This record gives sequence, C-alpha cells and structure tokens, in this order.
Amino acid sequence: MCVSDSLTGRIPLDATQLGRLGQLTGQDFGRQRSFGSNPGPEVSFDRPELSPVLARFTDKSDPLYRESLAIIQAGQEQLARRPRADMPGFVPSEPDQRRESKYALRREIELDNREAIRRGDKVFDELAPLEELVSPFAPRK
Repeated sequence: MCVSDSLTGRIPLDATQLGRLGQLTGQDFGRQRSFGSNPGPEVSFDRPELSPVLARFTDKSDPLYRESLAIIQAGQEQLARRPRADMPGFVPSEPDQRRESKYALRREIELDNREAIRRGDKVFDELAPLEELVSPFAPRK
C-alpha cells in the first residue's frame, strides 16, 4: 500500500519504515514538505543500492547500511506489486473499480437510449434497487 499522505508523492514506504530510514541515515525526510528546501530525490526504488541517502555509509557491511538498504528494497518490492496506472499489471483500487463499473453501466444505458431515439422508440431508465437509493441525509455505511 502506498502512503496516501506521503511527503513526496507516490512512496511505497509506510510512516514507520520512512521514520526508521531517517533515523538510520540521518536524513530529515520532513524537509521535503517545503519546495524551498527540497534536496531532491534521496531514495531510488529502481536501484536501491544507488540511493543518495546511502552515500553516508562507506562500509557496505555496516549493519545500519544493510538495514537501510533492506527498507529501500522492501519499497522496491512494494512498487513491483502495485505498479503505477501507466504500467503493465496495474489494478485499480476497490473504490476506483466500483466507480469505473458505474460509469461503464451509465455509458451502456446512454448508448441504448441513443439507439432507441434513432429507431423512434421510447425507453425509460429503470429504477435503482432500494439499497442503491441513498438519501443525502442518511448515514453512510
């Protein structure tokens, strides 16, 4: 799951992982909230071992380096499981799938209505099932 309130956009690390990575590397990821002090990308999920945030480590056998790298690699794996919308294998979230289904159904109804008009027929929208009719004042599930 990508963090929705991410500081830098689409990031596959949760707040705990990002906090720990900051502790291990001394990087203040909170600085990235400001465009004026944004140091640029510090983590590479494409090539984790080349992440600028790891440059402070001179010894790759250092346990802090290994833990930092493992956190970044976990983010890389998370991105591979949940690719961007423009990448092969993308699967929309459940709310997006429901919304797309709704719009596909509305499009089908609209095409049927236009075909009926061309034929000179009259068609009427069907009433939605009662469970789909929700008062704007009713509590949401």
